[in-house]
Amino acid sequence: MKRNSWLILSATIIAFTGVGCSNPFFANFFAPLGEDTSLQGTVTVTFVNNTNYRVTTYWGVYNPLDLTRNVVARKLVLEAGQSGEPLTGFCTRQIDVAGPDLRFVVRESGISDVNYTQINDKIKFSTVIEGTEVETVGTADPGQFHIGVDFECGDTVEIHFKQDAQTKAFSVEMVVVTEED
Repeated sequence: MKRNSWLILSATIIAFTGVGCSNPFFANFFAPLGEDTSLQGTVTVTFVNNTNYRVTTYWGVYNPLDLTRNVVARKLVLEAGQSGEPLTGFCTRQIDVAGPDLRFVVRESGISDVNYTQINDKIKFSTVIEGTEVETVGTADPGQFHIGVDFECGDTVEIHFKQDAQTKAFSVEMVVVTEED
């Protein structure tokens, strides 16, 4: 009986996903297991600041299994209520906003235009004039978004910085933009 269950499950998966690695579902499903997603297309990311404060952080896109190619990391300063320009790049395994993983990736990949020691474990929200980022009104935990779980190759995503109206806590979340949006 157990063997029949596995056969039925396997047949169902093949029927819904199709056969072959060119199927987008197959590629995104198995991406966490090591498939090279950069060959599967692009992902477009827009940062949206929905708070009344300036956001200062670092972000990056990369494949943690291969830090030798398609690694991008940048500083982000986004004013209150503003959205950044959409950025399109290779479909990568992970999108990080701040955090220790991003710091490690920048250090190990040798990106020269970002100083890994400046990457914080928090996303900063401030009212201070740019360049003097010491005073903050609050912080948010890093955001880490994974292919196959949070987004797929070909998606357009927005990363929103928010502040809860009641608790005043800051947060970051990813929203996949659909054509109806």
